[in-house]
Amino acid sequence: LSLHDALPIFAIVTFADMPNVISPLTLDRAQLVASVANMEGTGGSNVWDAVKFALDNVLGPKSVERRRAVVLMSDGLDGALMNAAPARRSKISFADLLEQVRQTDALIVPIYLDTEQDYGNPFMKVGYENARRTLNLLATESGGSYYQARKISDLDGVYGQVINDLGKVYSLGYKPADATRDGSWRWVQVSIIKIGRAHV
Repeated sequence: LSLHDALPIFAIVTFADMPNVISPLTLDRAQLVASVANMEGTGGSNVWDAVKFALDNVLGPKSVERRRAVVLMSDGLDGALMNAAPARRSKISFADLLEQVRQTDALIVPIYLDTEQDYGNPFMKVGYENARRTLNLLATESGGSYYQARKISDLDGVYGQVINDLGKVYSLGYKPADATRDGSWRWVQVSIIKIGRAHV
């Protein structure tokens, strides 16, 4: 997802063992709706590789005029969290992905889809806890928001909130109380208060 001249441009990427672009970035809503019919896939859950792929190959280059976001709908349970076989886990480590996210201007907006009750078992409890933690970290480190959904209807309003967030630009200024130019460091603390940002 990117926002350019107030018009949101969407792409759709699915993933299992490998990511699959079923619609590149486009303004054509009819194309996006039609592409949903092509969504399919079975296999592993290489979540982290899919995020890296979206950052590297889908969003396009960063620019001053365009803000970008990856909206990730997943339970976050990468195969690496479950000690899966190499083919069914991401090649990139979570630490390396997190560092890439810190270096990019794109927001990561995870929507945690709860599959634990349907597919989980007591032995997977820690895996699911770690999955939620990794999704939350991706959001926090990129400046995005983290949402939770137990059913598809819970997603109502999430995309509108993302577009609303992308449409806001903030400017920060700093004027030191001590104007002495002595080369010493100044400490600045910035606090952001989020109003009306309840998780789904």
